[in-house]
Amino acid sequence: MEDEIARSTTHAELEKTFLRESSALRAVLQKFIEGSKEPCSSEVLLNIARMRRCSRLAHYATAQLRAETNSRLEQVEAKYLHLQNSSSEIQHLQKEISRCLQFSAGDEDIDLIPLDEFYASAPEGVSRPEVTKNNEHEQRLARLTWEIAQRKALVDTLTEQEGRRNVLISSINGKEQRLKSLRSKISLLMTAAKPVQEALGVGNASASSAEQRSLFSLLPHDLSVLYVQAEAYRDIMEDTSMQVVIRGDANEALRLRRRQKEEAEEKERSDDDDGSDNEGRHSVVSDRLELNKKTVTQPHPIYLKIDIGCQGAGEGMEGHERTSANPMIFRGVSAHENLLDGLFPGDDGTECPNPIGAAKLSQLKIGVDSFANKYGRPYRFVQAITGSASLVPGGAPPTEAETSGVQLADVLYDVIKAIRDRVSARVKLVRQLLALEATPMDALCTFDVPLKMMTHVTSFKMIDEETFMASVTPDMRALALREGGAFYFLVTLENKIADLK
Repeated sequence: MEDEIARSTTHAELEKTFLRESSALRAVLQKFIEGSKEPCSSEVLLNIARMRRCSRLAHYATAQLRAETNSRLEQVEAKYLHLQNSSSEIQHLQKEISRCLQFSAGDEDIDLIPLDEFYASAPEGVSRPEVTKNNEHEQRLARLTWEIAQRKALVDTLTEQEGRRNVLISSINGKEQRLKSLRSKISLLMTAAKPVQEALGVGNASASSAEQRSLFSLLPHDLSVLYVQAEAYRDIMEDTSMQVVIRGDANEALRLRRRQKEEAEEKERSDDDDGSDNEGRHSVVSDRLELNKKTVTQPHPIYLKIDIGCQGAGEGMEGHERTSANPMIFRGVSAHENLLDGLFPGDDGTECPNPIGAAKLSQLKIGVDSFANKYGRPYRFVQAITGSASLVPGGAPPTEAETSGVQLADVLYDVIKAIRDRVSARVKLVRQLLALEATPMDALCTFDVPLKMMTHVTSFKMIDEETFMASVTPDMRALALREGGAFYFLVTLENKIADLK
């Protein structure tokens, strides 16, 4: 019964009852202290009993509340744990959904041919237009099937080309072995030919000294042909005013030869790797292009220096060969920079006459002007001397008969004659100009000049291009730049008022 009373009674009611009984007990005790003689034991005991009952009911109600609170806490903790489990499950499901959304098949990275090209090139048995045009899945499968067929065909072609390459490599190795075996025979022939050369008064074309012999073996093919032709021309024509010397760094040439061999082997290995690694192919090609761009304009360490003596003047030329682009280039050394320009019709050295070299320079976006000032220009007449081009612009490549020794000697004769004629003409022009500068103006004939002449010429002299460009108008400067290779002069006119230039 007390349990029911404790459950039905609130703590506020119990507190109110306890305070009322304690107040009554305090009043009785106060009267007793003040000396009241009235009996109060029964009333005190009754108050204490009621206070104990309130205390017991309060403790019991508190215990009930604690039990109920613990029960509710357990329920809350259970629900919170269930909530955490549900949140973890939701996060796991979200991760799985993200993984599913991020999943990509292996065929998504394959670059397929366009649809129009696919339907135009693929056979109907593969393309099946009546099915694939309305079904994207079947269309994708058909395009992948056609891509596999094309790649198999490319692999077969690659295998065939590799077989041909191996055959060519074997043939080249065999020819190299034969060439190496010819070295001793050539040495014997040179030794046997010395008495004949001494009797004819003809020097050795390729071995004037031990140093020249060692450098001659390192010359590129085109330069070696030019060297032999120039030496033969000098000896046969007895042209003592012409000198041909091989210059350069032999050690650097040997390092370049080894490096080219290593690069060829590395390129062969990378080609094999590219056949199996489709993704790395583009990076390998771009690296090669960047490397070629750095090395294509570097000249070969070994070069030729040809000194051509002219009556009243001298002309020196240096012949170089590019290590990669292979165009032969020439530059004047002790003459005007444009002396060799236009030596033959259309041969101004602004374009590479070698088709392979021109294609490589175009691929790498390198112009001739970027290296012309430092190394010279690729003139067509130099290629013609070596038999790799024709003197006629746009002409067909020379035939085997045109590249024979006799034909090349005729070309060399024409080139040397053209150089000497141009130098002679320029020397005559310069002498006339110098004479004009040195001649007093008062000594000129004046019978055609009006008697009342207000202005007369006081000086006439040659000036450089920089001085001329700094003293003319922009229109005149543009005209002079278009002309190119011109001579510039300064005329001073004098009148009574001012000097005019």
